[in-house]
Amino acid sequence: QVRHPGLVHLVRRHRGVAEGLARLHDESGLADFEGRSFRGWHHHVTLASVAHAYRVLQENAGVPETGDAWIRPYA
Repeated sequence: QVRHPGLVHLVRRHRGVAEGLARLHDESGLADFEGRSFRGWHHHVTLASVAHAYRVLQENAGVPETGDAWIRPYA
């Protein structure tokens, strides 16, 4: 049995997860895999997840987005 405040919290978490998955799909290239092997798919999903995590951590740290510079921080 879930109490009302707990239910509201779960619904809010669901929205955040759905938005995160949409961003992972659109901005980090999760849907761009066209290979055929499981190993290749696993590699692609891992790299897309790392790219998404990097983006989220940069945003939460308050690092401003400046074109390609945050995709290639050494540039």
